This record gives sequence, structure tokens and C-alpha cells, in this order.
Amino acid sequence: MSNVFRLDSRAIVRMASGAALYGVFSWVTNILLLPSASLISLRPAIVIPIFFGLQWGPVVGFFAGLVGNLIGDTLTGMGFFPMWDLGNGIVGGVAGIAPLLGRSRRALDLVVAASVAALVALGLWMQRFTTAIDAPFAGPGFVPAEQVGWPFAVAAVLFVLRLAFRGRSPAAEAAVWGVFAVLVGMGTAALLDVPYNGMKVSVALFGEFLPASVANTFNTLVLLPPLIRAYERALIRRGR
Repeated sequence: MSNVFRLDSRAIVRMASGAALYGVFSWVTNILLLPSASLISLRPAIVIPIFFGLQWGPVVGFFAGLVGNLIGDTLTGMGFFPMWDLGNGIVGGVAGIAPLLGRSRRALDLVVAASVAALVALGLWMQRFTTAIDAPFAGPGFVPAEQVGWPFAVAAVLFVLRLAFRGRSPAAEAAVWGVFAVLVGMGTAALLDVPYNGMKVSVALFGEFLPASVANTFNTLVLLPPLIRAYERALIRRGR
């Protein structure tokens, strides 16, 4: 467990590699902007800090996410968004909790329970208040908040994943941890924009957290499991 906090040469190489990969691949897809209240893009590369965190712990994952996001935004010329740099770092850092806990089933069950409870609460909040909110964010092309039922869908996916893979399934467990990390990281970034940029809570939730978490959750569920399986096969071929 202490190895994940040790900044030896291997850890530094992994941190730099993760940040470089995330930065470059983010830069490639940053032109694919999503309907949102800020510059949020479709980013399949989100699986990189998650993967690095899952494999080598929170320090490596956090660095890969934070510095990689900074590199990607800089290469794109988007500017400096410290709250989202931090949020992406948190994504990798939270994923890195898994190796700290030895990927225990009890910890995974707690993660699923916490995620499902938070998502259901958010979904109920949306249903209760969205009709009373006039234009939570302005401008053409934005997703109307009243049409959003995604929290219940993501909660159902996490619940089904946990039920379907009661045995040890590293790919399924990685997907659960990845979605949890996305929710925590993107939620933190969006809510910090409230005091940092003077944004309304409704704008932060519907205009930032919603598109960022939906896109990153989709990418995580689709891309992370095959990445984990490919890495496991590579380790087997190397005799590790």
C-alpha cells in the first residue's frame, strides 16, 4: 500500500507518461465541444488518468489528470481553468483509491451504494426543481434541464454492473470505480465554479456537471473495460 505514495523513478515516469498521454489525446478531441455553459468537450482520453490511478495509485492518477488537463487545454489554446484542472486530477486520484483498498468487494459495494444514492438524489432534485428554473443557462443548443433523466440511468448501470459481476471481474470493477471517480471529479469542478466564477448552482449542475459527467461516464463504460483487459493480457504475455 505504501508503494503507491513512493515517488521513485518509476512513479515519476508514470506520472509524466500519464500527463503527456492525457494532454495530447485531450488536445486531439477538444474541438468536439458539447452543448454546455462552458468549454466542455467530448473526451475519450478521460480513461487515461482513471487507468493510471487504478494501476498505480492516487498520486500518479492525480498528477496525470491535473497536469494532463492543463497540457491539453494549453495546446488547444482554451486558456487556464484551475477548477477543471483540479477536477480532472481528482478523477485520477479517486480512481487511485482502489489499489489502496486492495480492490475489496466491501469497498466496491460502498462506492456503488454512495454513487447510486447520490445519483438518485440528484435525479429527484432535477425533477422537483427544473420546472421552476427559467433557462438555467442561456443560449442556443443547450440541453433543456427538464429533459434530463440521466442520473437514474447511470445509477441503474452501476447497480446492474455490480449485480452481474458478483465474482472478481477487474474490468467491471474498474468501470464502477471509473464512473465514481468521474462523478466526484466533475462534481467538484462544477461546484467550485460557483464561488470561483460566480456561477449559479443551477448553471453549474445543468450546464457543466451534466454534460461533463454524461460524456465522461459513457467514455469510461465503453473504453475502460477493454483497456483493462488488454493490459492484463499484456502482463500475462510478459509473464507477470
